[in-house]
Amino acid sequence: MSVGVSSLSYIVLDATHVGAWREFLVDYIGMEYAGDDSSGSALYRMDEQDRRVVVQKGDKDDIAVAGFDVADPHQFGQLLDRLKQNQINYVHGTSEQIAMRGVIDLVTLTDPSGLAIELSYGTSSSPELPFKSERRINGFSAGDLGLGHIVLGTKDIERSTDFYTRILGFKFSDFIHIAALNQTLTFLHCNPRHHTVALAPFEMPKRLLHFMVEMNNIDDVMTTYYLAREKQVPFANDLGRHTNDLMFSFYVITPGGFHLEIGCDGRLIDDQTWKVDHYDAPSIWGHSLFDLKKAEQSKA
Repeated sequence: MSVGVSSLSYIVLDATHVGAWREFLVDYIGMEYAGDDSSGSALYRMDEQDRRVVVQKGDKDDIAVAGFDVADPHQFGQLLDRLKQNQINYVHGTSEQIAMRGVIDLVTLTDPSGLAIELSYGTSSSPELPFKSERRINGFSAGDLGLGHIVLGTKDIERSTDFYTRILGFKFSDFIHIAALNQTLTFLHCNPRHHTVALAPFEMPKRLLHFMVEMNNIDDVMTTYYLAREKQVPFANDLGRHTNDLMFSFYVITPGGFHLEIGCDGRLIDDQTWKVDHYDAPSIWGHSLFDLKKAEQSKA
């Protein structure tokens, strides 16, 4: 087994309106509110893991932390050795921080764009308390695949790519060239999920362009789609299917102003046979900018 992270365990979001996230994640998306941690941040589940999305009070309305799981103590130690060898500074979590994240051990560092990264192992789960959504859905594709994926803007694509691949152990999935921007996005995986991190070679007002959660079937995606339309959740992109990961999905605008992709049927990677490819468009079809007025007219 190559040394590196094994999944995106959780994300911490900085929010000016913490309460708006509860309505958004629970009522519309179907996650489970799991109470607050010792700092008062709200915890949300999407499987048996005790926390997948953490929403803390703040003024950034952006991602604050990307938390990556490492398979075991041996891998964790090897990864810390690699950080030392590359003179990358990290700080061991305090006992309070470790307890708050529900892990056995944890270190914090920053990526080349300044995003806080938490590496940990031994994430707490509650199999005796199965995930329970307040919506009638079949759940999310998470587990060993992790929360989903995040797309990050970076002003230094070479340093960021080196950090996530050579240091954290991610592997290349493929690339998509966006002609309108004359820029190429880099997609990286750390387990069979097609990508866990994607890097966009430009800075945006927010560090997080979007994060993705994968539902277990198309019916869950479509009931979420129509519920969001009914409740007038702001949309970013309409239904479509991506070229590289084959995800059937749509995008909504979160209370933080960045986007959430909700999809299903994502492609899985077998590293024994995978070939890195290059695409000249992000979608096979769809994902057009959403026109709510036009959508309401068609609905009528």
